Amino acid sequence: MKPIVWAAILLDCYVVHAIAKYSGPHGTINTSSGAVRGHKAPMAPLVTAYLGIPYARPPVGPLRFAPPQHYHSSGHEIFGDSLGGKPKGIMLSVPGGGYVAGSSNSKTYDGARLADQGDVIVVSFNYRLNILGFPGAPGTQNLGLLDQRFAVEWVQRNIAKFGGDPLRITLAGESAGGGSVDYYSYAWADHPIVAGLISQSGTISLVQPLSKETAAENWFNTSRSLGCGGKRDETDQVMDCMRAKNVTAIMEAISQASIDSVLFTPFVDELFVFDDYAIRSAAGKFIRKPLLIGHNDFEASLFDMIQRLRNITLPPSFWDDFDNTRFFCPVASRAAVNVEYDLPTWRYRYFGDWPDMRLSETIYTGAYHGSDVNILFDTIPHESGIPASTRKEKAFGKYMRGAWAAFVSNPEHGLRDYGWPDYNYNTQSLVRLAYMNTTGLDVAFPEAYDGLCGATT
Repeated sequence: MKPIVWAAILLDCYVVHAIAKYSGPHGTINTSSGAVRGHKAPMAPLVTAYLGIPYARPPVGPLRFAPPQHYHSSGHEIFGDSLGGKPKGIMLSVPGGGYVAGSSNSKTYDGARLADQGDVIVVSFNYRLNILGFPGAPGTQNLGLLDQRFAVEWVQRNIAKFGGDPLRITLAGESAGGGSVDYYSYAWADHPIVAGLISQSGTISLVQPLSKETAAENWFNTSRSLGCGGKRDETDQVMDCMRAKNVTAIMEAISQASIDSVLFTPFVDELFVFDDYAIRSAAGKFIRKPLLIGHNDFEASLFDMIQRLRNITLPPSFWDDFDNTRFFCPVASRAAVNVEYDLPTWRYRYFGDWPDMRLSETIYTGAYHGSDVNILFDTIPHESGIPASTRKEKAFGKYMRGAWAAFVSNPEHGLRDYGWPDYNYNTQSLVRLAYMNTTGLDVAFPEAYDGLCGATT
């Protein structure tokens, strides 16, 4: 049995989706949110999906812009057998999207094939985004990050019934999902719940946290544009008015005010987001658990292509700096923090350049931001005009899924057993994934790529 649990928080709606590889009939499982019945997952015939499980009260009315509240099942309970067998490790996956977009409902994050191959549970979920998740109003918190903690707690309480081991939860994410993992590692240092961390192409530095003052200014500018008042008005009255507004109207107001800028992302609240991460790192005030961290070789090419579509061409030096400051150096630094405290750490750099994943036929895009996600989940969309996956690509995808599953199954030793060296800046231990589009272990000295990053040991 290889359960997958999908948890979802959509803007004003909280639900959980569960998927499990199960040899028996599609039975009913009783969770803390009520009873759920499974059905066959489309992408893997032997995988069963359990969908639509609410795990928090809908954040509407007075609960909009408020911390999530526990959902309690009403009506008659239906008791079903838990999935048996040896408990599995859990990969709890946070979707990307810059904290303003993205959803685990995307086919890209369908975890059926990863769970089917890797003998692990895959859990994905949505969380409140944009102003609904990071309002910045005085007295509010980073609700989107708190939603993520709620998802972790829900999995801890319920995953055993899907055949999972609540002591082996790995929090994983890509892009803003990876940044969320990094935020989590500092926010919950004293009560981590998770046993391991996977950060793909994202750290806190990906989207620098807003100051409390800037976040509040963005909030009041938006509230004023909606006729709800500004910073000189009674804070509670402004909040009540914003809670009464239609979500569509709020989003339209934001889109008009945020041309070429993002207004609502994580901000310093000193509860879940801080302004002294270097000091916290030096003092060991982070989750001291195994870490798998890395990035792609040419992250910036995705953003370069987006600018080109706007008829904006920026020099290569701009994108080199973008890669170094947003991805390469922050990843090197975060890996070094773990190594400093003698924690199991693995670092990679992904190089895959596959014909069915290229963004252009005329411009080289290489291993751009996000190009590894479809490979990991085996969800490449082969629609009209997209070539079939190559034999080498399929082989590498299987290898990559095997590596992630090894870590999730055993965060302490799984990748060692898979043949990966523990990361250390002074050794040949940077794993080059799909280097020259090859499969298998290829390692390099970190200094070959970290020359512009300064001290990262």
